[in-house]
Amino acid sequence: YMSMSLLRFSVYIYSHDGVGAEAHLVSVIVSSSLFTDGSSSNRLRMGWFWILDRLKSNSNLPRCQRLLLHSQLPKSAKEYAETDVYSPAIIEDLTELGVFNPDYE
Repeated sequence: YMSMSLLRFSVYIYSHDGVGAEAHLVSVIVSSSLFTDGSSSNRLRMGWFWILDRLKSNSNLPRCQRLLLHSQLPKSAKEYAETDVYSPAIIEDLTELGVFNPDYE
């Protein structure tokens, strides 16, 4: 039996003036079992992910949504867009759910 888990992985790519993007992956667990009859079982439990776009357009049009891609988050994308806070707010909501606790399932 083998099991690996990733609590949080974040990648930030920004320029000096705050233009860029970020990607986040939270709570991923991979496990594998090899049985005596030679069969195996593999399991991937995916937590949450989101990609946030902080890029500017050439025409400087206003943006109402910056989440490019995301899993089911604790709140709707629209709610995060209303405050334009995104990642800190999502991490805070996941923390309130207990996702970062050692006994979280």
